[in-house]
Amino acid sequence: MIRANNVADIKECFVQMLDALSSPWSDWEIVSGWPDRTILQAAQKDVVYVLSPIKSGEMQNQGGLTRNYWDMVIGFWVTRDEGGPSEVDVFQSNVLNLFQNPQTVQGSQFTVEIASTTYTDTTLKEQGIYVTGISGPIEIPTEELNDFRIEFTVNLTA
Repeated sequence: MIRANNVADIKECFVQMLDALSSPWSDWEIVSGWPDRTILQAAQKDVVYVLSPIKSGEMQNQGGLTRNYWDMVIGFWVTRDEGGPSEVDVFQSNVLNLFQNPQTVQGSQFTVEIASTTYTDTTLKEQGIYVTGISGPIEIPTEELNDFRIEFTVNLTA
């Protein structure tokens, strides 16, 4: 299970969950962290990136432990050669379909290593992560005219 307040554990669970999904997710390269130009140029597929979550609040359970609210960016970067705006639309639809369906996002199984322990066929719920909402997309300006980029913010508790 994820360690308390460990942003790397939360991010890694999302990276592995997205990477384990079937098409069209398998058509995209899932990257942990910011994809610099080197990663983008080396990628064989369009890039989905997952940034570290940022604490946005906390919830105090009566007599229990505090749970934190987190916001985490999941973005998509594509070139015109790889599908451009139409591929952005496909990504946008799939992100919304995934994160607005609690049974799917909480029930998707993946394998993740946390603190030298490997968890197979685990879920976000089993790791103590609960998706509470999603906002976006926000279109992000790029330096290259042929690049297209959007970002969603996933709201969660952990």
